[in-house]
Amino acid sequence: MKLTGAEILAEELINQGAEVIFGYPGAAVSDIWNAIARDSRTRLIMTSREDGAAHAADGYARASGKTGVVIATSGPGATNLVTGIAAAHADSQPVIAVTGNVGFDLIGRDSFQEADIVSITNPITKHNYLVRSADELALIVREAFTIANSGRKGPVLIDIPKDVQLRSAQYAPLPKFTPRTPPEPASDLIGQVLQLIAAADRPLILSGGGVTFGDASVELRAFAESRGIPVAVTMPGLGSIPVTHPLYLGMTGVYGTERANAALRDADLIIAVGVRFSDRLALTSFPPIIHIDIDRSELGKNTTPVLAVHSDAKTALRLLGGIPANAERVLPAQRTILLVTDVGNHQISAVTQFPFEHPRQLISSCGLGAMGFGMGAAVGAAIACPQSRTLLVTGDGSFHMNLAELATAVSLRLPITVVVVNNQSLGMLNMPFCRATDFVAAAKAFGAEGFTVSRRGELDAAISKTFSLNAVCVIEYQCGGQTYGDN
Repeated sequence: MKLTGAEILAEELINQGAEVIFGYPGAAVSDIWNAIARDSRTRLIMTSREDGAAHAADGYARASGKTGVVIATSGPGATNLVTGIAAAHADSQPVIAVTGNVGFDLIGRDSFQEADIVSITNPITKHNYLVRSADELALIVREAFTIANSGRKGPVLIDIPKDVQLRSAQYAPLPKFTPRTPPEPASDLIGQVLQLIAAADRPLILSGGGVTFGDASVELRAFAESRGIPVAVTMPGLGSIPVTHPLYLGMTGVYGTERANAALRDADLIIAVGVRFSDRLALTSFPPIIHIDIDRSELGKNTTPVLAVHSDAKTALRLLGGIPANAERVLPAQRTILLVTDVGNHQISAVTQFPFEHPRQLISSCGLGAMGFGMGAAVGAAIACPQSRTLLVTGDGSFHMNLAELATAVSLRLPITVVVVNNQSLGMLNMPFCRATDFVAAAKAFGAEGFTVSRRGELDAAISKTFSLNAVCVIEYQCGGQTYGDN
């Protein structure tokens, strides 16, 4: 059948599995927006800003394991996506960003609302496309989904000039994408890993985001239990093993627990799975490391392992634990609460106190550390997991950046509780942040419920109360110079 480029894009996004699409309309994507809006097979969410839409697509991907999709118009609309794309890239999240552009004959001529978004996003995407013909659009969409979900996952951008959207071409639905087969380590390499573990007196598993977002939590637990090896986690690895598990030690790094950091220092062998070894790990020297990672470029980048294993976490842990490939996996129970955070002292307080029991329970900008991430991400997470309650812990500084997305949450009647830690400070900078904002009044102006508390005990009770309400709720925690965890 013959369709316009805009109609082909809409059809193929849905064909490749896009169930929810976030974005904000504009002249350069009006035809795309209308084509998607006419189709009842997908849900089109208009946020308050493009950056909120990008974070919502990211939060949706983190919570669901599916591909997040976001659409923005040319120029300022496209550039407003950049922080959200960078956050998804830093934490390896599969997001497809679709941007409109001026017509081909206007590109490079300083046209109104023109920006070279392909060049701008080159360093923060796995791949990006400037679509030159409606004939190639369907194949590009399928390729984008494949790239975003293969190997180390990440964002892909598709930039579509206005004239390409309007031209007609023949279209036939393509087969749904299949992620490329992840690398599987040789059996002798697995044997070497097991030999090193057997020779160690104090082995330690360090679980990172590659376990959480590689859906390898069941395999991690089976491997740890089979050998009795304790497990420490990075922040992206929170939830990869329950905090109540007897082998769980806690979070490592600058803001980690002393117990976990001491175990990391004292181990005579670290089995690091899906870990970047970033500067936040805060170790100047390491014991011998076995590094397992799906991204070959991570192996040896920040530390020199005694053994490097190029593999996805699920496959490697299955082989190490002796789990048959066709073994039945006992999946985690439904998550009842999703914790979303912005970035700052409130983030550290929240993640170190929250009782993580399941993977994908934490939605936080760990790698990029983007203030303003929280409210949009909470919208995406709540849509991804409608049976769960979404708890956003944010600071007064972060919330000022994204509170417009309250309008999105209220209009969609999402079960989101927002705790605004108002200590009149940018805490990590130890810098006063004096604003006269009445967050409760602002919440009510948007149509949300609002509450004010000043003590931790009151906060816990208020959170419990909001969980029983079918509404967006904002709790302003007035705590002076304190943080989320103080009394």
